[in-house]
Amino acid sequence: MRKVLLVDDEIFVRKGLRELIPWEAFGYEIVAEAEDGEEAAQLIERHGPDLVLTDIRMPVMDGLSLIESVKEGGGRAPEFIILSGYNEFSYAQRAMRFGVQDFILKPIDDGELSDTLTRMNRRLARRDEEGGRQRTADAVLNELLFEGVDGTLPADLEAVLRLGSGPCCYGIAERNGCGESAEAEAQSLRQWKRAIGEALMRLGGGAPILHDLSPYTFGFLLTPNHLSDSGAAELERLGARLLHRAGGEEGGFLRLYVGPVVDRPAELKRSYEAARDAMNAKFALDDRQVLTAGMAAQAGLAYRDLEADVYAALQEGVEENDIPLLSGLVARIGADFKRQAFTTDAVMASLSKCVMRVLDTLRRMDEEQEPELASLAPLVQWNQAPKTLSMLLKKLENFLIESAACMEQQRKRKTSGSIHRVRQYIEAHYNEEITLKGMAKRFFINPVYLGQLFKNTYGVYFNDFLLQLRIGEAKRLLRQTDRKIYEIAELVGFSSSEYFIKQFEKVEACSPTEYKQARTS
Repeated sequence: MRKVLLVDDEIFVRKGLRELIPWEAFGYEIVAEAEDGEEAAQLIERHGPDLVLTDIRMPVMDGLSLIESVKEGGGRAPEFIILSGYNEFSYAQRAMRFGVQDFILKPIDDGELSDTLTRMNRRLARRDEEGGRQRTADAVLNELLFEGVDGTLPADLEAVLRLGSGPCCYGIAERNGCGESAEAEAQSLRQWKRAIGEALMRLGGGAPILHDLSPYTFGFLLTPNHLSDSGAAELERLGARLLHRAGGEEGGFLRLYVGPVVDRPAELKRSYEAARDAMNAKFALDDRQVLTAGMAAQAGLAYRDLEADVYAALQEGVEENDIPLLSGLVARIGADFKRQAFTTDAVMASLSKCVMRVLDTLRRMDEEQEPELASLAPLVQWNQAPKTLSMLLKKLENFLIESAACMEQQRKRKTSGSIHRVRQYIEAHYNEEITLKGMAKRFFINPVYLGQLFKNTYGVYFNDFLLQLRIGEAKRLLRQTDRKIYEIAELVGFSSSEYFIKQFEKVEACSPTEYKQARTS
């Protein structure tokens, strides 16, 4: 696979480029991204990409300065495709002086980009040949699968692949990640690749033909030595034997996708494309480790969405911190994906929708602070490394449970803030008609919960606190003024002087008149 670097200061542009076309289908893998020319220059030195797609206007170092710096730096420079939202001839002139031939305007058309990548493939192939590179099976398969050949396989390609002219088919091995480091997963893939290669030799003899596709996938060829017949059942059986001999059944992390048998090697592109199509059924047929193109065709795959009540129930479960409900819903979601044969894109879209619904709720509860969830990054980065359905569902469940706990904490913080505002309101309006039910309505808190929270927070019941405030102010008025008892009762919030006297006696063990006389005698 040819390595690609994306350079643009807008993350959404880079994300859009990743998703615009199936890069692997054109023989490319995106190895890194940069948000300015200076960072891109370092990544070019580190990764040695074959192709760089770069914007022109960026901070720190613009795209044209990047190209000039790389071209004049000596050594093997990558090919460049310039992306720009500015249709100015001066840019094209300067770019052509650096040897850049491809200039695409934003918004980027997928057809235009696909055509450009196809031309770029030919250009890179010619450059490889002119550079005197040894033709390897990888290079030959790249040419065969991503550009295709007409008629029969050229003699030099046939010699490198050692296929002869009999039937063959293409398979893809995919290592699904478990959240390990990139280095650990890369090492694991190399181990599986070696194991599959040894299994191919034991099943059919001769050196195996393996083909690197991405950091998580590699291709393999089944030759006439492996194939007793071309039926789908035979291909599934062969795939199962490969997994068994390679030890790939344990843990269920490895998946094999096998294209149909073709009559001659020159048609391998058709088998490869069908194997890639079979990958679209990986979630619908999650219980199978070997998927053939025929299985995918019979699965009835479709781009669907989850039922509306699933999203509503998920939101309710998170808001209520109902863990059993959330776990049950995650299990239902997984069953729906399989029962209704969701495509991989549909699964990803549905899970994204679940995440966004929950995040929106969290943000509405606390508009000032973005929720910090440790489980969010592993979930939203699922497209950076393959995952089985069970892996995705486990990450979703972890996210929902953490979100529910976060929402519970937010609710407690908000309620804690509300209880202080309740007290402040009582202290400012104690002389008005105030009831627990009325305060609960004003501050959107359940009245029973408000009473409990007030007692737990301040160590006194709501009505006792209100009474103490009123009696305290009445005592001040009795000491400092000559107002009548009924006037004081009204000023501190009592509807009648009789009730005021009764409550005063309850708190002070004497009447208001006795209290006043004791302080003035």
